[in-house]
Amino acid sequence: MKKQAILKIMITIVMIVGSIFMLNSTIYAENEAITSTNTNSESNTQQTKKSNNANLSNLGIRPNDFTGFKMGKTSYEVTVPEKVEQVEVYATAQNAKATITGTGMKPLEKGKNTLSVVVTAEDGTTKTYTIYVTRKGIEEENTEKVPERYSGDGLATLKIENLELSPKFDTGIYEYTVKYIGDKQKIEIEATATDPYYLVEVTGNEELQEGENTITILVSDPDGKNIATYQVMLHKTLEEEAFVKEQEKTKKQEEPKKKLIIGAIVAGIGMGVILFGVIRHRKNRIWAEEYAVPFSGTYDEEEDYEKEDEYREEDEIEMSKEQAREAYLNNYKKEKEKEGDKETQKTGRSKRHKGKRFK
Repeated sequence: MKKQAILKIMITIVMIVGSIFMLNSTIYAENEAITSTNTNSESNTQQTKKSNNANLSNLGIRPNDFTGFKMGKTSYEVTVPEKVEQVEVYATAQNAKATITGTGMKPLEKGKNTLSVVVTAEDGTTKTYTIYVTRKGIEEENTEKVPERYSGDGLATLKIENLELSPKFDTGIYEYTVKYIGDKQKIEIEATATDPYYLVEVTGNEELQEGENTITILVSDPDGKNIATYQVMLHKTLEEEAFVKEQEKTKKQEEPKKKLIIGAIVAGIGMGVILFGVIRHRKNRIWAEEYAVPFSGTYDEEEDYEKEDEYREEDEIEMSKEQAREAYLNNYKKEKEKEGDKETQKTGRSKRHKGKRFK
């Protein structure tokens, strides 16, 4: 009986251990499957994050830009005057992670030039935009001749209210700057083409904002082909702001003048004080020399030194002219009296004469 009970217990333990092992295996397999699914999902997510957007949001050339850009349109044609020997190609991608090649300054040969701009998306997708630039001077085959009535080069005149263009207007110059002070959102522009059959279109002259504004003037023939493009960079400043800036400018210009005037006044005062001191010193010296007369006298060396100190103190006292004259007469009188009272001196005593000077 005991053996049977022990056998049953052992069988039960084996079954429990086996169940536990099978349960752990199942859990491990499920975790592996979940991990694999998550990994694949993350990998797929990372792959889906890469953009295939190879479109441009803007494309053109400077000068003589063209109009009508569209994201899906990949081919453009434009004609420039013979004077334009090079153009700058500019482009902007819709997706910030896309790369662009083919922009920058490009030389032009007379005739037809092909300029290509290639956009490469983040995932490697590419798209090519082509600009055909025809520089006047050579008529190429299969190219429709422009009638002589369309032989102008662009604008004959350009006036923007009463503002001054920089540089001065010339038909062959296509970029200008101008400053405007005021609060108008639209200014008057007078532009006439070199040929009466040319069409002139002005863009960017609406809702002018404070600061920099770009106004574009397009000249085209009746068939819509671009003849010339002019760009005017207009800097708008409000009247109050312009007035404040003008005041600040004037103030800065006047500050050095004020400092110079103040410095001259201070220097003048300083020179006046120095000159006054010199003149006064010379006057004091003159009257002191006139009334400072030496006199002789004797005194015993054994007498109290306080008396000698009194003489020294009197030497250093500065007196007025009247005081000096009176002191001189009194001292002179005293000296004469002393000479009468002290005709003889003790033997062996030395005498010392002292000259006195009054200032």
